[in-house]
Amino acid sequence: MLEPAASTLSVGHVAAMSDMALGEFIQRHRDPDDNIVLPVDGWDALSKDERARLAERLKAQQRALAQSPTTHSQPLDLDQLDARLRDVSKDDPSQAQRRRLPNGESRSPTPFFDREAVAREHETEAYNNLVKNGSRPLYLIVLLDKISQRPEEYSELLQPWKERFGSTGRHWAFAYGFPTGYGPLDSDDASGDSWEVFQRQWARWQNFRIWQRDNRWIEDDDDGFPIYVEWCKDCLKRYPGVGRDVAKKLAKLADIESDPSILKDEGWNRALWNRREQQRLCREQHGGVEFADYVNAVKRRLARHGFTRPFELKEDPKQQDDLSTWIEYLGFEYWWLDRYTDTIDRLKPSYNKAWQMLVDSKVLRPHETQEYVPTDECAMRDDAEYHQAWDALKRARKHAEQVYTSTQLDSNRLSIPKAERCQRLKTASQKLRTANAWVSSTEKRNKLIREYVLGTWSTRTAKKDAARHRTLLAWILEQIPLIETELGQTTFIGFA
Repeated sequence: MLEPAASTLSVGHVAAMSDMALGEFIQRHRDPDDNIVLPVDGWDALSKDERARLAERLKAQQRALAQSPTTHSQPLDLDQLDARLRDVSKDDPSQAQRRRLPNGESRSPTPFFDREAVAREHETEAYNNLVKNGSRPLYLIVLLDKISQRPEEYSELLQPWKERFGSTGRHWAFAYGFPTGYGPLDSDDASGDSWEVFQRQWARWQNFRIWQRDNRWIEDDDDGFPIYVEWCKDCLKRYPGVGRDVAKKLAKLADIESDPSILKDEGWNRALWNRREQQRLCREQHGGVEFADYVNAVKRRLARHGFTRPFELKEDPKQQDDLSTWIEYLGFEYWWLDRYTDTIDRLKPSYNKAWQMLVDSKVLRPHETQEYVPTDECAMRDDAEYHQAWDALKRARKHAEQVYTSTQLDSNRLSIPKAERCQRLKTASQKLRTANAWVSSTEKRNKLIREYVLGTWSTRTAKKDAARHRTLLAWILEQIPLIETELGQTTFIGFA
């Protein structure tokens, strides 16, 4: 738990924060002029390297906040931050936590930014969108406050939707021209707490609706450009920022209102090309363009997964009942599961070959398995060992220089017996060779592991996506008898 916004924290406290806590800390300390004022003292308590690392972490968190459409983050004065972190000797430590104004006064602490309250607003909006659009929210909205406050107690309930979608979120981000990293279609690929499930659900449901239209060859008016225009305008209205940013965004909104076509040269044309490519790749059927071809393809796919319940799809999706639409959605998610499993099967030979090559290189430790090597824990240990090796090499070099000076250059060197001088040189040389070998071995190991991790990224991603999808599909299937009951139909879920 962070201290209240008005409290002053030690720089050690800030440096020890997790990335999530550091991001929240930055977000909570913005002044009315868009500057970020960090109430921190004791900057000179960190070493030069520690200050540099903290500076990079702060910059990385600011970039992440700036890219998130839900955090309202504002620019961090990186020049001022660099000056603060890299030249603390020029500052009065007692005033290091304050940014001085021209008249000598200091800024007052900024009010607390309640990120969770904003997230709950977005969750409520996404819930309402799901209900209005014929989907099924994971749970009733009346539980939102309890779940957001104690998500760990609802871990089992949240399981089907608590993980982010990976490649699919990025793939569908351009479906209506939305730039990657922005807008509802990419929100399932954005960072967020595990309880923020309705936004992921809503994004996924929109993806499915696009799938429905594309597989029925239903064209949007003007290729969907009006939807893109409204989305851009909505973003400018919902996230106007503060201070200087407001005027800039209001001017942009006015320009769009007067001439929407300006957006066509600002990303829409490329976005449209991406959608056409997506339509070509992401179809249930490729052999024909008749609606019946699509229906038969959906039924075949569901049957391959053991789902035999009869259903009827309409050429106009608006004419379908909720049960048929939900079953069609089931087919959509099975399509993605099959895509992931096909990728796993296709890459399996190269995946196994890459692992065998890493094993044969003899750089692995006994406990390091194929599952362990790509983890953050392994990477952090390797990084720590690499820095230890380099520190040892620096010490060995310094020691060797001192020995060389004392035995070869110093005017009193002859007072040391020749045999002892030779032994000192030999010992220092051996330590230097050992340190060099350690650095070389860690560099070789890290290089080989890095190549393996990068080379097998697609397989690991597909495995993770497939595992997540199996959990999601189990939940989707559980909804079918509930929908049947709501519609007054006889429950019948057949599996071959």
